[in-house]
Amino acid sequence: MTENPTEQEIKEFWEGCGWRQLSEGSRGFHHERGEKVMNWLPPDNNDYVYGQTYLPRIDLNNLFRWAVPKLKEFSLIYFITFDHRFNEPDIWLVTVNMETKSEWLEYEAENKDPAFALAEAIEKALIGE
Repeated sequence: MTENPTEQEIKEFWEGCGWRQLSEGSRGFHHERGEKVMNWLPPDNNDYVYGQTYLPRIDLNNLFRWAVPKLKEFSLIYFITFDHRFNEPDIWLVTVNMETKSEWLEYEAENKDPAFALAEAIEKALIGE
């Protein structure tokens, strides 16, 4: 995931983490540029009768709330490390390690923004490289 993902890339990422858009006819909607747009339901769907107007921003808080828990579905155990590349202190290197029943997996991504590096590593873990 780049630092400036498209709306489609953000939508695909959050859908991969369990977010879904309400169906037509549901009560949860809003208007954008005069058009009716259905709201979004988070994966846990707790206390969201009408959903949320927009998908969450890609930031560390939202990633740890909505994306990281999705790793539990694919692994027995997982851990995430944040580090810097040697001699590149402005680049974050994020590694997601996962242990499944049959193998140990590792996914890396780097970016100037640690949130986008984490999102890319999670995306690789959830949909593969």
